[in-house]
Amino acid sequence: MFTGSMLAIIVVVFLIALLLMAIAGETANTIADDGYIYIPQSCAQGDTCRLHVSFHGCNQNASAIGMDYIEDTGLNEWADSNNLIILYPQT
Repeated sequence: MFTGSMLAIIVVVFLIALLLMAIAGETANTIADDGYIYIPQSCAQGDTCRLHVSFHGCNQNASAIGMDYIEDTGLNEWADSNNLIILYPQT
């Protein structure tokens, strides 16, 4: 069962995905169909949280370097201490 805040998060993520696709254009092949999201436990339990979109640098997508960028940048720990949900779109 989704809480109100979880539904809001899903809607925001969906809207960001639509925006990224619109920016990329119909013929561009720059945004992958999947990505990653980090949701701190406090956010999952209903605390008010903000959304941060983390755009990786060139050749730092998961297909190139695995989970290194997502796990080693320190963003997830920063998210835990600042009530942030981190969205990691992929290319």
